[in-house]
Amino acid sequence: MSAYFNDEQSLLKEGDVTMYSINKEYTQQKRYFCSQCGTTLYWLVEQLPGKLGVAGGCFVNDSFPEPTYTVANETKCAWLTLPSNWKTSLV
Repeated sequence: MSAYFNDEQSLLKEGDVTMYSINKEYTQQKRYFCSQCGTTLYWLVEQLPGKLGVAGGCFVNDSFPEPTYTVANETKCAWLTLPSNWKTSLV
């Protein structure tokens, strides 16, 4: 699960992180990981300017709102079904 926020909603990004780039025909991304443990922290996607993606596992609040979008469904497991009210693209 991922959460996307407008850049101005991001209050703090600090610590020792490692970044790698994904440059594919359909996406260009910069992904940031904890340099100590390898945990995915946040990312920037060229197709979503002004947005910051944050890994859902970084949140400790169990009242996180239900998702409304789903992406990269081409690679989901065949047995996985998604709610019909979710949109299938952010762009």
